[in-house]
Amino acid sequence: MISPAIQDGIHIPCVGDDEWYLFDEEPPSDWQPEVFVIYGGFTFQPIDEIYRTFDPTWEKRGLEYLVPIQERFWSQIERVKPVSYIGMGDNDVVVSNRPEFIEALRSSV
Repeated sequence: MISPAIQDGIHIPCVGDDEWYLFDEEPPSDWQPEVFVIYGGFTFQPIDEIYRTFDPTWEKRGLEYLVPIQERFWSQIERVKPVSYIGMGDNDVVVSNRPEFIEALRSSV
C-alpha cells in the first residue's frame, strides 16, 4: 500500500511489528516487498559482532539464518532505493540516506 505524502508532525500509529519504506518517488510498479521485521531477531548487525556480545560460556552459533535475510534486505534496498527504511520488530532498525534524519532519531532517544 502506498500512502499519500506524509506531512510534518503527522502521528503514525503502530501496533506490533511494523515496517516502512519512505520514498521521494513511487517505487517500481512491479516491486513486491519482502517483509523483514517478521524474521525473529532481524538486525543489520554482523553476526560476528553479535557473537562478541555473548557470554564466553555460551555457544556461538544459531544466528547464521540471519545472513541470507540480511543479504536479501540490502538487495531490496539497492533495487527500490528508498530515502529511509524503518523497521520495528524484535529490534528497531533504521536505514536512511539522509544523515539529518538519523541524527534527529539519535537525539530523540
